[in-house]
Amino acid sequence: MDPKQPYIAIVWSFSDGTDLIPIVTVTDVAVTVTDGYKGRVSVNRTNGSLTLGPLEAKDNGDYSISLMTATEGIKTGETKLRVLECCVLPEGPVDAVLGKTVTFHTLVEPKDEFIAIIWSFNGRTELIPVVTVTQAGEKVAEGYQGRVSVNRITGSLTLGPLEEKDSGNYSVNMVTTAGVTKTGETKLRVQECYAGQDLLPEGPVDAVLGKIVTFQTQIDLKEPFIAVIWSFNSGTELVNIVTATSAGERVADDYQGRVSVNRITGSLTLGALEEKDSGDYSVSVVTASEGTKTGETKLRVLEYYAGQDLLPEGPVDAVLGKTVTFQTLMDPKEPYIAIVWSFSDGTDLTSIVTVTEAAVTVGDDYQGRVSVNRITRSLTLGPLEEKDSGDYSISLVTAKEGTKTGETKLRVLEPVSNLVIKSNVTEAIKLNSTVALTCSAKGSFLKFSWTNGTAPIVADGKRLTLSEKAMSSTLIITGVLRSDLVSPIYCTAANKLEMEKSAPFNLSVSFLPCPASSSDSQQSRPDDFQMMTLQKLNTILDNQQKIIHMLNSTSLQGDGGQQVLEGLRLRLPCTSEEQLQKLEDQLRDKAYFKQVLNFLSLVGGQTVSDNVRRTMMAVATNQAWSAFSLDGQRKKRVSTLIKRAVKASLPGAVDEDVEMQIMEVLKNVPGRDRREVSAGAAAQRRKQSRKL
Repeated sequence: MDPKQPYIAIVWSFSDGTDLIPIVTVTDVAVTVTDGYKGRVSVNRTNGSLTLGPLEAKDNGDYSISLMTATEGIKTGETKLRVLECCVLPEGPVDAVLGKTVTFHTLVEPKDEFIAIIWSFNGRTELIPVVTVTQAGEKVAEGYQGRVSVNRITGSLTLGPLEEKDSGNYSVNMVTTAGVTKTGETKLRVQECYAGQDLLPEGPVDAVLGKIVTFQTQIDLKEPFIAVIWSFNSGTELVNIVTATSAGERVADDYQGRVSVNRITGSLTLGALEEKDSGDYSVSVVTASEGTKTGETKLRVLEYYAGQDLLPEGPVDAVLGKTVTFQTLMDPKEPYIAIVWSFSDGTDLTSIVTVTEAAVTVGDDYQGRVSVNRITRSLTLGPLEEKDSGDYSISLVTAKEGTKTGETKLRVLEPVSNLVIKSNVTEAIKLNSTVALTCSAKGSFLKFSWTNGTAPIVADGKRLTLSEKAMSSTLIITGVLRSDLVSPIYCTAANKLEMEKSAPFNLSVSFLPCPASSSDSQQSRPDDFQMMTLQKLNTILDNQQKIIHMLNSTSLQGDGGQQVLEGLRLRLPCTSEEQLQKLEDQLRDKAYFKQVLNFLSLVGGQTVSDNVRRTMMAVATNQAWSAFSLDGQRKKRVSTLIKRAVKASLPGAVDEDVEMQIMEVLKNVPGRDRREVSAGAAAQRRKQSRKL
């Protein structure tokens, strides 16, 4: 308004959208100020301007003026006031190095939600928008494409690689969902060389694909930091990795579960490494007293790194509740800047301990459980817990060679305990039956072994077989003999660190009852139904042996088996007593005896009884055997042939068991005189008595 124009009254009013409130009325006589504005307003009587302050958030709204004059009546005007929250940036300037990366970190609370975040650059002549972020997306100005990223939680701006023209003033306007606009401004000075840029040692850092690396800073934050921001530049775009503030950590999606930040030194641990992790890494540390410090280094992810020999090849095994030491292979004379030990369980990466010249920083979960040898750099951990199993890595930061890394695996083993042998048969084991002995134990990575007394029990795949599981081993004995495992049986369970031996287990075998004598033969004689069943069973076995004999003969044609059969002077099986006698005579020839023996040893059978029956059916038919002497005295060579053939097929068989099974076969041959059976049984008992 024209200051020369006299007025009758000046009235300033405020509207928040619902109510119209008078602020101040000025006349020639008085100045009337409304409650709520007393001490906060003044009016210039010359031009009618209103000064208001200190401003409050509720002062946002519409302001109007009414000027009453004597000549022109009433004149009005209206404007809007937006009260902005200031100082969302720490005091500058921010110094950064040409070609590197810098982050302008805000001081806002992460709980605020923003409608818009606008970053601008003020050169010497014009205001240039850098980037505008809304809920719909980001709009990046030309000249900044691929060089900027905005943290949507804190509103911080990361810019790089820096150019000379980036020096100047940067401002931010952040509009919250509550309608409050927060502002801030700072200055960036891009320098060709920045003496204070010593947050990271000179790179590059070499690390192995699939392993872990730590970017160790060269500072010790003596005061709480406002923010630590790590970023990655692949060469085409700038990506925020993690932002750590006093309120917590904000990790980018691609780095979830792969990064951790040391809140004392600001160092970053990253892993398991992927090929795409190769590139430039930068850090910005914001403190209240020193402003923003930056650092940058390069990571090279290698498929194999010849220098990656800080730790011996693993895994390292240790017992639950005990202590383990990860011994390094490095030169103890080599000076270091920092030693960083980390742990990964496959999902999260955790810092265990960081050692510098100034301090030792131990993670919360490892307080009182770890120590680091400053000479060898080895880590001692204990008492061990189950959750300690996993991957352990070391990063050694040196001034001369940069960062060296190493990794190994720890397996926390459960102690060997509760070792016991159990049988699937509760009573005494019957001769020729099958028994399974199971040795079970508790522990980790167990290996089982069996001994008979002091002699190892070795599975032959026929009568003795072993079945292994993680927590047990089963020994199966098929066709149990009197000679089987006569000494106490022991089972041993062991891993790399411990071994436990079981209590002795004795195998008790019950013998078949002796055949009945002639005086009680009538009482033990089976009834007609039993005899009929035995006869049919023998017929089935006889036919089975013929089929097996034919198959064995066919299978041997490729290696001379057919020539063996054709070379026999008497075709088997014998069908009459006369042919059996002829075979007995021909067996005087040692060459012929060996020829027939080789053939019969191929008949086979898993048990002694089965083997004897099959071999005898290959030698002669039931009709021929019905006239054969039970004690074998009349045809000793045939008896010897059968016994040797069975023992050649079953090396563990003993003569007594084979002879008893021969007698059992002869007893049940259809058509045999029962009196001869009783007499033969008595002869067999007398023979055994003489041997005893």
